[in-house]
Amino acid sequence: EPDKAMEVLNDMLRTNIRQNLPVVVAVSAKYSDAFGGENLVQMFENYQSNEGLFRYLAQTINYSTDPNIHFKYIQAAALMGQFKEVVRVARESDYYDPEKTRDFLMEQKFPDQLPLMIVCDRYDFVDKMTRYLYQH
Repeated sequence: EPDKAMEVLNDMLRTNIRQNLPVVVAVSAKYSDAFGGENLVQMFENYQSNEGLFRYLAQTINYSTDPNIHFKYIQAAALMGQFKEVVRVARESDYYDPEKTRDFLMEQKFPDQLPLMIVCDRYDFVDKMTRYLYQH
């Protein structure tokens, strides 16, 4: 039963997140459809485990068409310093919300603005990006 399994995953994270994170990520990725991607994202966020979230989404992003899952992956990758992944998904994914992603990338003020440039170029936000870059 997915509910009981999710309860076990939560217990594992609560008990010893460092030790149990690899197992929780592996189980989450394997049974992502049964548990529901949003439920798993929420679980990792509840434990403030950006690493777990990134590792889980890295294994499922290529199979998802959910805009929130794609945005969460961009967000987690950026916060983990995985800029190659942020660039790759910004360039290749057709599923993230462009405005939400643009705004996130602007708010973070990353030293490498390539992901922001890709999003703005792909979705015709060049004017807004130019103003942002000029002001910052």
